[in-house]
Amino acid sequence: MNPLHPATELETNADNRLFDVEHLKDGLKERSIRGGAITLTAQVARLVVRTGATVVLARLLSPEEFGIVGMVMAIAGFAFLFKDLGLSAAIVQGSHINHAQMSALFWLNALAGVMISLIVAASGPIIAAFYREPRLVPVTAALSICFVFSGLSVQQRALLQRNMRFTALAVVDIVGLASGVVVAIIAALLGAGYWALVGMDVTIPAAGMVCAWVVARWRPGWPRWRTGIRRMLAFGKDLSLYRVVNYFARSVDRMLLGRYFGSDVLGLYGRAYALFLQPMNQIVTPLATVGLPGLSRLNDDPTRYRRYYVHLVGLVAFFSMPLAVFLAVFSKEVIAVLLGSQWTEASRIFLVVATVAVILPAWQTVHLVMLSTGQSGRLLRFGFANSVLVVVSFALGLPWGAVGVAAGYAVAEYLILPAGLWYCLKGSPVRPRDFLRGVARPVAASLAMGAVLAGARYGIPGDHPFLLLPVFFVLGTLTYLLIWTSLPGGRRGLREMVGHIRLLLPARPTLGQVGHGTPNELCT
Repeated sequence: MNPLHPATELETNADNRLFDVEHLKDGLKERSIRGGAITLTAQVARLVVRTGATVVLARLLSPEEFGIVGMVMAIAGFAFLFKDLGLSAAIVQGSHINHAQMSALFWLNALAGVMISLIVAASGPIIAAFYREPRLVPVTAALSICFVFSGLSVQQRALLQRNMRFTALAVVDIVGLASGVVVAIIAALLGAGYWALVGMDVTIPAAGMVCAWVVARWRPGWPRWRTGIRRMLAFGKDLSLYRVVNYFARSVDRMLLGRYFGSDVLGLYGRAYALFLQPMNQIVTPLATVGLPGLSRLNDDPTRYRRYYVHLVGLVAFFSMPLAVFLAVFSKEVIAVLLGSQWTEASRIFLVVATVAVILPAWQTVHLVMLSTGQSGRLLRFGFANSVLVVVSFALGLPWGAVGVAAGYAVAEYLILPAGLWYCLKGSPVRPRDFLRGVARPVAASLAMGAVLAGARYGIPGDHPFLLLPVFFVLGTLTYLLIWTSLPGGRRGLREMVGHIRLLLPARPTLGQVGHGTPNELCT
């Protein structure tokens, strides 16, 4: 297919076959194995690249330079939430979609990308005036280009996820990320300062767009608006509004810190927060990427849906909770190793963020339930209520600086958890006790492991972070597994967990494998 002109009728008929997901119900086990393994492997690769980039750039750039870009992203960054108008999830979730509908959605996203780019560029002087920092005008204009590239690749990426072509999706992500990191490091070495970070943020969506068009094997036809996309537009509207509300609430902290404490404090806060979320996202993202299409295909079988979700949240908690506790105990050492001595003050922020990260990854899986069951309106209403509480918590913590803001957020998330579980899961195949059943054992084992590690660390004199971290990581892992197996039902649970992990490991990984399908063993 020539990507330079719209599809012909013959190509359109061929394209329609790309949207049929009924065949994915055959060979579910094999497809699930390949899809999960490929996604997890890709996430590990992305974690290595992102962590390496953070380590290198933190030594080439100052906290102030990170803060300059952070100021723009705190305000203008919310516009990235409109890059797909919420339509990617609608495409993945929907049971039926055709070429005409996809084409109409493509042109909507392309137009939205251009319009958002122009609006963000024009907002540069306003952002600069808010922060009293004139350098933000050209930075905002440059970052606005990202929206054009993102808008031109939304449908290609959504189609890959809908068909569970995780190899192709991983290639798109890794090529874009690696290209951006290379540009940033080269620019930083040449003395570009904060422009190195701008170059990275622009290169990632540009390279990803080119790669997505190459691997997706689909291109749009001419737009036809009477194609039956009203339901998807309504779904996308609710999801977009939720993202805006959620993003605004979680950007208020950076706006307040930048406004009242300056770029240095904002740089420390932003790096500590991002460094902690990176490993957490590597755990949550692959399971969510597989989980959304998987749960969507199980809407007609509540029992399998519920079992799949319990295993999904259990997997998330099994990995994320002990990691969060470990990073909390060794926050000072982690900051020293990964960011260097100039970032020492970030360790206290890192520690506070860890307290909420213990439960946050597992808690966020309830969003998949609402999305996969098409309850976008419920998600939006919950987002409004949650955001009000979060913003109030930031304001209350502001007098104590970055640590106070982080602590306020942690308290707010724990306060809303009980009511949030009841509301978000209402009307779905999943009940609050299913969530609690999935996370109970990881919570107990992780907290006990943390107590053991904290006591051991206190008893060891000296400060040798490069030696302590690997030793205590091994000790923590063994302690976690030992405590896990000593809990009621722990041995059986660990055997089940190992079985689930094996489902994500292909027996014969090859370069050309493409994972696509719906989970089988996880929901039976």
